[in-house]
Amino acid sequence: MFSAFVAIGYYSQPSYELGYAFKFMRIMILILTSLFNIWGFIAGVILMFLIVAFNKTLTHESYLYPIIPFNFKDFVKVFIRKKNPTIANN
Repeated sequence: MFSAFVAIGYYSQPSYELGYAFKFMRIMILILTSLFNIWGFIAGVILMFLIVAFNKTLTHESYLYPIIPFNFKDFVKVFIRKKNPTIANN
């Protein structure tokens, strides 16, 4: 179950560097959960959210950019994907 959830999450986010950050956070959550049970899981999830919210990418944008600060045009570009016109229809 956990592996299926992780695989779906890995393929659903578009940022390559954010994928590596999530892999690191996932390992941290697994270690905290094994050490402190449910309280470690809760602390790991909160810590993961805070780290992602307060760090910046290499381009000095927040990982949560289209949402915080909210930009509707970029939000639509990230979350609603359009068909690529350069790919030929089969």
